Amino acid sequence: MPIVRTSGGPGRIDALDVTARILIRASDTGGAWALVDYTMPPGFPGPPLHIHDLAEEAFYGLEGVTTLEVGGRVLALGPGEVAVVPRGVPHRFWNAGDQPARHLVLLTPGGFEGYFDEVAALAEADGTWPPRSPGALPALMARYDLRLP
Repeated sequence: MPIVRTSGGPGRIDALDVTARILIRASDTGGAWALVDYTMPPGFPGPPLHIHDLAEEAFYGLEGVTTLEVGGRVLALGPGEVAVVPRGVPHRFWNAGDQPARHLVLLTPGGFEGYFDEVAALAEADGTWPPRSPGALPALMARYDLRLP
């Protein structure tokens, strides 16, 4: 069955001045993949260096410049450019610029998009970031194939 999402579609998650709009969920694709439209404010430090053992990610630049570190190599991803992060490779991303940076993230297999749902809920419930509970974030990371090197 075809899937069509519009700008008013489900999955918009605003937290920490970041917008992760989940365009396609794993539940839409039988678990095969998910697609997230991710916008970072200027100077956003992004997540720490991390690894996904099961998922691969492809980043496609839409606006501004997303800086990625992939396997020790630093890349500047601009509009129309793509970078692939194979599973098991340490990586991180951030916005070093003075303008918002926006990219699409294709996740395969799908499922990791649920992390954004839970991060948003955790940030909202706690009212601060990182969360006050020291075990909240490690438990969340463990559920979503995300580990620190």
